[in-house]
Amino acid sequence: MASIVIWQRYMFMLMVLCLPFTHFSLDLPLVGKSPYLLFLLIGYTLFLFEYIILRKSFNKWEKYGCIFLCIITMWKVITGIIGIIDYQYFEQINLEQMENFKNLFDNLSLYFPLNEESSIKYWLIYKEIRGAILNVVYSYLISFWIYHIYKENWKRAIYDLKKITLVLCAILSFYSIFEINYLIGGNIGESFLSIINPIYMTIADTHNWWPPMFWNGQLRSLFAEPSFFGIYTAMVIPILFSFYFDRKITYKSLTGRIVYICIVTMLVLSKARTATVLFCIEFFLLIMWICIYKRQYWKKIISIGVCTCMAFFLGLILMTQFNRETNSYQNNVSVESYVSQNLTSVVGNKRSNNARFANVRATMLVGIQHPIFGVGYGLKDVYLDKNLQDDDRLVPEVANWSRIMYEKGPLKSSYPTLNQIAGVFAEEGLIGVLLFMTPILGIIIGVIKYRINSFDSERICLIISFIGLCCAFFSNIATVEFFIITGFMILLFEHYREFNLILQEVSRLFRR
Repeated sequence: MASIVIWQRYMFMLMVLCLPFTHFSLDLPLVGKSPYLLFLLIGYTLFLFEYIILRKSFNKWEKYGCIFLCIITMWKVITGIIGIIDYQYFEQINLEQMENFKNLFDNLSLYFPLNEESSIKYWLIYKEIRGAILNVVYSYLISFWIYHIYKENWKRAIYDLKKITLVLCAILSFYSIFEINYLIGGNIGESFLSIINPIYMTIADTHNWWPPMFWNGQLRSLFAEPSFFGIYTAMVIPILFSFYFDRKITYKSLTGRIVYICIVTMLVLSKARTATVLFCIEFFLLIMWICIYKRQYWKKIISIGVCTCMAFFLGLILMTQFNRETNSYQNNVSVESYVSQNLTSVVGNKRSNNARFANVRATMLVGIQHPIFGVGYGLKDVYLDKNLQDDDRLVPEVANWSRIMYEKGPLKSSYPTLNQIAGVFAEEGLIGVLLFMTPILGIIIGVIKYRINSFDSERICLIISFIGLCCAFFSNIATVEFFIITGFMILLFEHYREFNLILQEVSRLFRR
């Protein structure tokens, strides 16, 4: 029994190790171009073997988790089927957008008289059911699985998370040495990237250009684009904070501090605006916790602050050497220019804000127009397009999204979801939003209920990571990093006796 859990731990760590590879060069069975999903599915298989073959029983919290997962799956199925039945734009959908089904339809048409529109509806209903199941499998089931693996050993959980974080961050840092060399004009870096990148990434996989072989002017490390790297840093930087709170300076804690400097430097070089804002929020929360509850750690925060400043200015110095810029960002980099480009530009009409605001506003309008059931998973795009204002269509990025969607069809090319809550609201209605938020509300109530000064530094760093990833919802979808940390947050409360009271309070909140 114990060996099955150990193998699940290995699968979890391998999954985390493969997070950067979302456009792998090989098309893997069942999971496509995302190798981290392969290790996740192997872990799930071991989990099922443990409960079906070895007949291990669920504990109380796992039973609650199963009920919750079943509820959200059923709601996704219901909203999807209703969305297909009520869909208003079938003239935008044809068999050319569904290659696999088109082959099946053509073959069956030789023997049976089939109505194309009805067949498409039945096929889309099947896809909605499949999509609902997969959506849960790749979201909150991850949190459930992590809880199962480590429910009896919190210390092992945090040890494994910190260990694999160090390993992956060290790999990212090593790779980025060559990437930085490329960005400053070095031939060694260019040769290295031209050999390595096609091995782990399908070049120009989407829209005939993305992800590109090289990303000029910004660091992305092993990720497909800088923003993906930025979301990852929102998870790991608070974990790296925890190495500064070790009582003794060991090889592991020293390595963690060095890796922290490297990752912050890489974050600066990525120029990922959302990630930069999230880092500032996380750093501020850490300072507030120490100033209010743990003043004895004042030396720790000074140490973190000094290392952060070192990383920031090292990033600025390296950025002045970039000579492969393709945008208007100039090489005369200063603190003021960096803050203007990557912090204050989050608000106003700078960079991609107009396209983002237009997208999110139109997505929210879709939810407001369909508040109960939404429009169904993956069906919001034509509704969204109809809710765009005339001024929105003057934004080049928005116009390009619209043009490609109508050229290829909504099933082949869609608008990106740039706000998690707005996306869930549009596709699953208010009830879908409440279901998605239930674990988050439970965790928030738990954090509020217990005195924050009763948590140790490792738990506080996890809470900060969780808050940062929740804040990322304002400009992104919920990524696998969020569901990983959610699993650890549930574990965080496992050893508190009053956790059942938290669940009761959440239940009362929804009954009202």
